[in-house]
Amino acid sequence: MSDKMQVLYIEQTGHILAAFTRVADADSLTDIKTILGDGLLVHNLKSIPSAAGTAGETLFVPLDQLKVKVVKLNPGAFFAPLGFVVNGGEASELGNVKPSTPSLTVNDIKITITTAVSEATNVWVQIQENNPPPGDEPKRRVMSGQITPVSSTSTGKDVTLTLRLRPNSPPASIPKKEFDILALVAGEKPLFARLTPP
Repeated sequence: MSDKMQVLYIEQTGHILAAFTRVADADSLTDIKTILGDGLLVHNLKSIPSAAGTAGETLFVPLDQLKVKVVKLNPGAFFAPLGFVVNGGEASELGNVKPSTPSLTVNDIKITITTAVSEATNVWVQIQENNPPPGDEPKRRVMSGQITPVSSTSTGKDVTLTLRLRPNSPPASIPKKEFDILALVAGEKPLFARLTPP
């Protein structure tokens, strides 16, 4: 077995979503489109109560949001990839701190952390419709931004992101339905949530 592995991660925050090894040519990057097709299914194994039941949140992260990197082998990243982040040539384990439950409206989402940041901190969020009508593609939004240090316009603990189909695309509101959320803040554990905008 190789002493290296490849990880699929979100470049904005470094969070690892999946990890795998290759016996042959371990140093060359895999063409992730060959493996994933259009994207990666990410499922939260924890049961989070919601109006629709207790199933964990499931999101399909689009291929254009993922990067692949060769890093030093870390077996823990195979069992719980969402607890790790790309750190140079390694997969480093994150602590237990994670964002608070987001605040979702039909137009934006507010991500809040516990301690004010001392430097700009990257954030990446995806929301996806839970239980779309049969045969329909779920409504999905992907946003990115930064929590900035305390100033006259910032508490240093939160950021409100306008809902968009992809980062830097035009605003795209959502209906008042139940959505699964994956929120990533650099340096913190991922947060899953299931919310309905008011």
